[in-house]
Amino acid sequence: MIKIDVTKEQLSRAETRFEFQELNGSITKGDGNLAGALGEIVVLDVLKKRKNEVVDISTYDYDLKANGLTIDVKSKRTNYEPREGFRVTVSAWNTKQRCDYYMFTYVMNDMSKVYIAGYMPKDEFFKRATFHKKGDLDPGELSNRDWRFAYDCYLMNLEQLNKLL
Repeated sequence: MIKIDVTKEQLSRAETRFEFQELNGSITKGDGNLAGALGEIVVLDVLKKRKNEVVDISTYDYDLKANGLTIDVKSKRTNYEPREGFRVTVSAWNTKQRCDYYMFTYVMNDMSKVYIAGYMPKDEFFKRATFHKKGDLDPGELSNRDWRFAYDCYLMNLEQLNKLL
């Protein structure tokens, strides 16, 4: 996992990234826009720093194009540094996105750090992830016993992701 300390410049770019209030199908009803934008900015910067040819394109289907491959960045907010047992999710709403890869990030709630957890080809993600329906109890070890899924989604432990080296 890659831990990035967020700069003021990155946070400023994230704050002005989106002109809309809420993405269609947003799970958090727009409350996660800044975290999502910051995850995208940090992934963009890391890939560029590693000498990849990156285009910041931001469409419904994907956020970035790196070396000709399309990447949709999925970000989750957290109060804790991600560890074994943390999971990544993709809403069932997003299964039709036309992207090559998902890149997963965790963004600290105070926007001070972004953790790049890893990536996976989209098709492989849906083959390996487990599907959970809205209202199902979360079977995870780190979850509260009574926590139920708020939406239909696909879930995978972050240890299963390919690591960005």
